[in-house]
Amino acid sequence: MKLILTLTAASLLAVAAPAQQYDDNGTDLNGGPGASVPGDMLQTFVGPTSRGTGLAHNGGILYQMDSYDGLAEVRQLSDAGGAIAGPAIPIANAGDYECGWDDKRELIVTCNASLDVVYGYTTAGVQVFAWPFPATGHVGVAWDCRRDVYWLSDWSVNTVFSLDANTGIPTGVSYSTAAYGVSRISVVAYDADTLYTCGRNENIIAGFNAATGASVCSYPVIEPNSNAVAGLTVGTRGSVFTAQYANSNHYEQEACHGLRPSFRISPNFPVAGGPITMSMSGLIPGSWGIFAYSLTGCGPTPSPIGAMLLSNPRSVIATIPSNGSGVASLSANLPGSLAGRRVYMHGGGLHANSGPCNNQIINP
Repeated sequence: MKLILTLTAASLLAVAAPAQQYDDNGTDLNGGPGASVPGDMLQTFVGPTSRGTGLAHNGGILYQMDSYDGLAEVRQLSDAGGAIAGPAIPIANAGDYECGWDDKRELIVTCNASLDVVYGYTTAGVQVFAWPFPATGHVGVAWDCRRDVYWLSDWSVNTVFSLDANTGIPTGVSYSTAAYGVSRISVVAYDADTLYTCGRNENIIAGFNAATGASVCSYPVIEPNSNAVAGLTVGTRGSVFTAQYANSNHYEQEACHGLRPSFRISPNFPVAGGPITMSMSGLIPGSWGIFAYSLTGCGPTPSPIGAMLLSNPRSVIATIPSNGSGVASLSANLPGSLAGRRVYMHGGGLHANSGPCNNQIINP
């Protein structure tokens, strides 16, 4: 199947300036160079609610909740500066604590530690499942594309569990966070086969391997306090976003594996027969970006640019040279024959650390 029907020149669109941006070494853009380490600051902004709790990431959109404001809704924010990026999405419970994004099913997944239920909602706010969970304190949720599971963090037993994303049945895989020196954990996020959680007693964000449980890295939270991080999600460039419970301050920081090029598609929800723009930013200027897809799953499978979240057979759409700013992009029309098909897409670059986990899934 030929995915690309037309190809035109595309440009990187400007976005609203965030409250403060930093370079990839955590240094103020007006300052000098620094050393690149986990926890380096990338940007800061203040959210629209009094407290920041749930946080999930979908393309260029951050889904954000405030479980203490009495409003049963999820806000949509730009991941570049935190500006309102769409209407609030209604959910059933004002007290849902954390949210995650399931890119395969295009669902916002929330958890409620008081009701002990995991919920799934469409982006229109339609509830599609409500699964009882056999625990008493799950306050974080994240989707794992490789295993197709939801990871949930339970603060009452300091353990991260997983549920089958199709049935809601526990898989039996879990990790005690005592091994990483964190307790009274709050949230959970997943990226590059690494799980992240926050220990509120220690004010530490810990990363550990989702396959083995081995520790990967740890770094201190920005604003240490008794509730600290109450929202946690990953960004497209290998970063981690956090939301502060006390004041809704939001931070984007470098995570355990360093920064990588960012793959994005526009619009977030393309339709068969309609336009789509794919772009890679953060490439080495003049290097080549590669765009690929699969119709069978999200792998991973090995490749010269690292593990790609595409199952075989996979196909290359195009390789595009990046410009002087390290951006490679193309615009295309999605074939009408893709209607009702799930398409797993991947962007990477033909240089080190440019390929792993740069994936998007569309359901045109």
